[in-house]
Amino acid sequence: MKTFQEFINEAGIDDWYKRGKDKRIPGEDKASIGKLFKDDLAQVGKFENPKTGKLEGGMFPNPTKPYQVKQFALGQGGITRSFNPFLGPGKGLRSGPTPLGRRTFKGLGKVARIATKIATRGRLG
Repeated sequence: MKTFQEFINEAGIDDWYKRGKDKRIPGEDKASIGKLFKDDLAQVGKFENPKTGKLEGGMFPNPTKPYQVKQFALGQGGITRSFNPFLGPGKGLRSGPTPLGRRTFKGLGKVARIATKIATRGRLG
């Protein structure tokens, strides 16, 4: 039977989790939550302009731009793009977590370890 770490490595989860680490925010482990939150909002949801190929916009489509409405409806733009695992490598969900997502996951891991210690001891002290 494989260990948890072997499973993580084989599935590529570790590579996905570390993708982009410290690129947008150098030293993201020590960055303020406010800075991480601001960066997260800047990354959430974009639309690909069919004429220029550049990413633009925000979480929701501009109704005056039909291509944005179409991309949003198909899960290829806006907030729907951020959670779509079928866009291809490096896009949507497959691009890896944001720095805030990594920090949140680490925090939940810490809470789980503390809760396990409390549960096994049967008390707080």
